[in-house]
This record gives sequence, C-alpha cells and structure tokens, in this order.
Amino acid sequence: MIKSGQLASTLILWGEEDYLSQKYAERIIKAVTSGGDLNLSVFENDSAKAPDIIAAADTLCMFGRRCVYVSDPSLSSSGLDSDGIKLLCDYFSKKNDSCVLLMRFSKKAVFADSGFKKLIKAAALYGDTVNFTRYTRQELQKILCLKAAEKGCTMQMSSAAYLIDSVGDELASLINEIEKLSAYKSGGEITPDDISLLCAKSLQARVFDINNAVSAGNADKAFSVIDTLMTLHEEPIRILAAISSSYTAMYLMKSAAKDGLSASRVASLCNKKRSEKQLAVSQRECSKYKMTTLAKCIEILTRADSDMKSSSIPQRSILERAVTELIICTKGKVR
Repeated sequence: MIKSGQLASTLILWGEEDYLSQKYAERIIKAVTSGGDLNLSVFENDSAKAPDIIAAADTLCMFGRRCVYVSDPSLSSSGLDSDGIKLLCDYFSKKNDSCVLLMRFSKKAVFADSGFKKLIKAAALYGDTVNFTRYTRQELQKILCLKAAEKGCTMQMSSAAYLIDSVGDELASLINEIEKLSAYKSGGEITPDDISLLCAKSLQARVFDINNAVSAGNADKAFSVIDTLMTLHEEPIRILAAISSSYTAMYLMKSAAKDGLSASRVASLCNKKRSEKQLAVSQRECSKYKMTTLAKCIEILTRADSDMKSSSIPQRSILERAVTELIICTKGKVR
C-alpha cells in the first residue's frame, strides 16, 4: 500500500507496539511528501486542534499530495475536545484526495476513551486504521535473530529469549540492544554472556533475580540485587511494587491453573492490564509454591507497602525486612 502510493485520505495508526507505529508513520510521510517538508504539517499533543488540522489538510499544494501528521493528540479540552472530534469525524467523510490525514496514537490509556473510539469508527468507515498489537515472545525472538543477521552476526533463539528476559519486551529497546551487541561482536555470535556483559537489566528482570534468590533461600544474592538497584537510583517503593506485582501474578496463575486457563486467556480476562508474556513467566514460576504460601507472601508485601507509606522507618530497611520474611515464608530459613 505504501509503495504503490494508494493511501486512503484518512489513516489512523495505533496500538501498544509504539516502535512499529512510529516507523510506519515515518514511511507514510516520506511516501506522500517524497521526503520534503513543503507538503507536510505536523501537530502534536495539545497543539492538535480540529480547526487547525482541517485548515492544514485543506491547504492546496502545488505538487503531489499534502500530508497532515497528528501525533498523540490530547483528547481533552486543551486539545481535541468532543466538538473537535465531531468536526474531524465529519471531515473524514469528505475524503479529501489531495491530502493524507495521518493520526497516530501510542498512549495505552487513550484506547479506552470514547472520543478515540469515535475517531477509529469514522476512520475505518471512510479511510483505514491499523492496530499495532504487541508481538508474541516467539515472534520477538525471530525478529531479534533476523536483526542480528542483518548486522552480520548470528544469534540463537535461546539467546534472543535471554535478551528479552534481561531488558524487557519493548521492541525499540530490544533493537537498540541488538545494534549495540552487533557492534561489539563485529560478525560473531551473540551469546548470553555478551548480553550479561553489555545490556542493562530492566527492573522487571532484576526483580526476577530477587525472586529466584528468595525461592533458593539466598539472602546474600537477593540483597546484592537490591544493592545494584539502589545504585541505579531505583526507589525502594518501586522495587517493592514490582516484587508485589510478580507474586500477585503467580497467585493469579496458580489459581487459573485449577480451571485450566492459559496465560493468554488470563491476560484477556484482565483486559490486558497484565501482559501475556509476564503471565506466562508467572505460570512457570508459580509451580515452586503452594497457594497458601503465595497468599502469605502477598500479606507480607502488602504490610511492607503500608509501612513504607506510613512509617518513619527507612524504606530500604522495610524492603530488606520484607525480602527476609519472604525467604523464611518460602524456605523456612535464610542461608
């Protein structure tokens, strides 16, 4: 569609895979304007007001088609209010063939907004919409292996999985890490050792390390990870929240297993508030614990959260006490 130039007069790109929607927006703009800025108007956030967008789209251009790009407009009184959304929906129906009105939404909170839903419905009727959903874990692994090959390196699927576990599942971050690793290897194979050496672990990955240390009864390892996180200026309350989220997810998946529910089904029931990938990890990890143990762990973490918000005790001390209690709860002792 982009190569042929047969683009609808209205296009809305949206979805959780922000990196892809951004890249496709760039390709569409380049295809419409031939890389020049004379036929391009850009509106962002609060600057995106319906009368201005429509005026720009109706501006005559001397050569080719015009492109009006609206990036993450604010769906509020300061940006696109209900009257502005109605104006745009009416404009979509006119199908201005001299202009491509391209809108991109990447903020997840917007997707449930009634105004956004009206824009999507009108754009689907009179133009095109594309929802960039998150890649599955296996799809991400394949993409990373292909990206490594493009840079002249090789990478095993298992190494790609380790990279995802280490830095998270944001495609933009993963591709940046592949570029860094490929430059370091200069044509060799990217291994887990290379990833450990060069890639900064995400908070979620380090919390996974804490949980592993807890399940092994290894307090020294758990506190070492906390030391690292504190050195990286992570706040104890954020670390505690991440640990709490992981134990809650394990409890959820342990309960779901009794009903034969998969991670994808649970994610759907949670309205995607928990990612399928995270739930799949929780499904694997929850087998280490009994339901009663997980319930006690959640009680420990809830009490620690309350103490952090109401007590004068240093937050790090509360965090380390909670981790110690988790080890005792799950292993019966600290080693």
